[in-house]
Amino acid sequence: MFAKLLKHEWKATWGILGVLSLCALGAGAVGALMLRLLVSAADGKQVDLLGMLSPTVLMFAILGLLVYSAGGSIVLYYRFYKNKFTDEGYLTFTLPAKSWEIFLASALNILLWTMIIGLVMAVSIGLIVVLGMWEYMKDVLTLDTLEELLEMVDGEVILNLAMYAVNFVSGIVLAMCCITLGAVAAKKHKLLAAVGIYYGASVLRNTMSTVAMAAAMNNATDFASVMTASNVSNAVVGLLFGVVGYFLSVYLMD
Repeated sequence: MFAKLLKHEWKATWGILGVLSLCALGAGAVGALMLRLLVSAADGKQVDLLGMLSPTVLMFAILGLLVYSAGGSIVLYYRFYKNKFTDEGYLTFTLPAKSWEIFLASALNILLWTMIIGLVMAVSIGLIVVLGMWEYMKDVLTLDTLEELLEMVDGEVILNLAMYAVNFVSGIVLAMCCITLGAVAAKKHKLLAAVGIYYGASVLRNTMSTVAMAAAMNNATDFASVMTASNVSNAVVGLLFGVVGYFLSVYLMD
């Protein structure tokens, strides 16, 4: 049943998010073209009407990417709210599935789409920077540069990346938990209540992270160890909030 739930979540979101992702890639391509026109103008080449409009078009392309990133998240979390805590939720909870399966199916769908949105953003920005300024970037993007970056990857870098991943996942679970709390606790304005709860939870989480970082960095001796201690303490607090948020959400759903 869990696989069917996950498939249903994907089918419910892939249409609008797929179209938005294609639009974001298109915005990246347009932004790259506009930046090339700007670079040509800076090099003293002839500028036509399109070149004169390129700064405005480039600004709108970047703004479109920001809207895509924020809008994608809104679509995903609103889908979670609508499918669980509105009239549609009545049908959801009549399915022969346990509450943890329903919650995890939504969480994995949000996680997957958030990663896709991040990848699309990276590709789009890469198109703008690399293709837009190819004359300058071609000397930087070489095999030697790639080898130097790979040599920098060590155990400490991998640990920090793992800690970022923990914070990333726990942040999604925390947001879903706040939506669940807002929907259960408030009779009216459930989404507004969820936003308020999320703000309070974020303040508490940041405060705990700051205290944990201050304690962890007492034994740090250099910048690398400071960063590692900071990321580990953040991840520990994030993991705590993620675990509590998961069990609390499933309990309230039950």
